[in-house]
Amino acid sequence: MAISMNEIGALAVSDGWRAEVVNSEPRPNLSLLSSDDRPVFDLDDLDLHSVTPRIWELIEKHNDPPKLFKLGQQPCRIEKDGDGSCVIRLLNPDRMRQEVAEVSKWGKYRYKSTSFGPPPVSVTHDLIVSENPPLPPITRITRVPVFSASGRLVHTSGYDSRSHIYYDPCKDLDIPDVARHPIAEVRAAKQLILDEMFVDFPFEGEADRAHALAMVLQPFVREMIDGPTPLYAVDASSPGSGKSLLSQCATFIAHANERSLLPPTDSEEEVRKRVFASLQESTPVVQIDNQCRRLNSGVLAAVLTAHPTWKDRRLGVSETVGLPVRNTWIVTGNNLQLSEELNRRAVRIRLVPNKSKPWERGQEAFKHGDLFGWVRENRGKLVWAALTLISSWVYIGCPRSTKNLGSYEHWAEVMGGILEHAQIPGFLENREAQNEALDADSDTWTRLVSKWDQELGEAEVTAAQLLEVLGPEDAMATEEPLFDLSGSDPNANAVSLGKQLGSKRDAIFGGFKITKVPSKGHHSARWKLIPASN
Repeated sequence: MAISMNEIGALAVSDGWRAEVVNSEPRPNLSLLSSDDRPVFDLDDLDLHSVTPRIWELIEKHNDPPKLFKLGQQPCRIEKDGDGSCVIRLLNPDRMRQEVAEVSKWGKYRYKSTSFGPPPVSVTHDLIVSENPPLPPITRITRVPVFSASGRLVHTSGYDSRSHIYYDPCKDLDIPDVARHPIAEVRAAKQLILDEMFVDFPFEGEADRAHALAMVLQPFVREMIDGPTPLYAVDASSPGSGKSLLSQCATFIAHANERSLLPPTDSEEEVRKRVFASLQESTPVVQIDNQCRRLNSGVLAAVLTAHPTWKDRRLGVSETVGLPVRNTWIVTGNNLQLSEELNRRAVRIRLVPNKSKPWERGQEAFKHGDLFGWVRENRGKLVWAALTLISSWVYIGCPRSTKNLGSYEHWAEVMGGILEHAQIPGFLENREAQNEALDADSDTWTRLVSKWDQELGEAEVTAAQLLEVLGPEDAMATEEPLFDLSGSDPNANAVSLGKQLGSKRDAIFGGFKITKVPSKGHHSARWKLIPASN
């Protein structure tokens, strides 16, 4: 006996399947039932292999002028902040659903009626995780004119497709015209920054002042630096010297108040979260303020040499994303102490006031009693000064400096070239003093090796034997212990010291090389000092 299609819906088969009602009438064209011109997608036909490319085509066609971009490989969009300025926001599922709904409509047909609803989660998720989405790349938003990688001045509002920069001009910021070949203007530009803004900062030497000017200029030429940029270590001999004020004024010229102030923390996981958040939000300045303990962070050291992107896991999900690194990195503190890895990634700006209590100085002691107020009022002229110094260098062909800083060769070539052309001395000339003052690790190791040599000479010793001679008080001779030797278990302390020795294998301190002796059947690793001249 034949069973009609309508009768199938009433049957339940005992072997585990149930037939659904099948409407024998032809399905309508959902687009004809829509009230607008957006293409309509059938929710009953979600083949992501074909749907996702089609949605990207619609988004790409609709994205003119562009408001959607890719930051690294992450889809994002330009949004307005509370003060009306543009910011970059990664597209989460809610934002992506909104964008999909602008270019498409989603409907389903049930029992001779049609209903429309939001784009399905599966589609928005598939769009977010798409490899290399067809969106224009963006590296950063700038609020002032900057130079592209080729030396072209980007000064037209909106997205610049050649440099991948989005220029969102500051309202009410009057920037004087920059001459293409400034000559006499260079002297005026130097005077405005060095003799007006920097005049009352007690720089220890010419190198410190040169590095402070580099901190001002770097955002304007970031695209011309094909590599990472170092950490600016703003150091001072005493509180109240002007560390925070210097970094605030120097970065305000290009970025206004767009910076992230990070309180010191000993948690690497917390550092990782803060770094990722700053990159995700494209915060142009990341500053660790008032670092009072020895700064040692593998995460910070890694991001300081990351180029062109920093890759990490997106918070809350098991997905690795890559984000461009264009930030200015700063740490401030009194008599800063940096780990060896961070010290070599830093340039020093040291302030040494000639008063015991510099914070007690009155406004009458300064050329500008309210310096930050003066910088805010004269920001347009200061932007002009920075652009003028760079424009003069660009006009003569961008001659590069021969000064070198390991891992930051391109930064040194560009920043040194600009400063040398402007006849501003001192660039990278305080490295030896920096190494002696900031590198806490080297100082401690040098003292430990000195006592090792005095007590044991060139004898072969294990970490446990060495610990007995040095004593925990010597191995922990810094305010921030170099080794974790606080436990009550001597074996654990010896293991910890052994790991530290392994990290310094063949390193030279105080004229001696820490050398690991071939095992020769010994159960424990053995170490000895060898004069570096041998």
